[in-house]
Amino acid sequence: MKLPTVSSKWLFALMGLLLLGGLGFVVARSGPLAPIRVTVAKVEQGTVVPALFGIGTVEARRG
Repeated sequence: MKLPTVSSKWLFALMGLLLLGGLGFVVARSGPLAPIRVTVAKVEQGTVVPALFGIGTVEARRG
């Protein structure tokens, strides 16, 4: 049994659109357009003491 040509054309067009949509979804979720994960932390109050180490670089460290 052969499908009518109009129906098979619509079926192939629908399959092509689904394939393109799936490919676009994968690219948007895992490629360079993927959302960036953000880590959230509560604000704390503390002291920061400058420390000299290495070859003369200054970096703040918790004291």
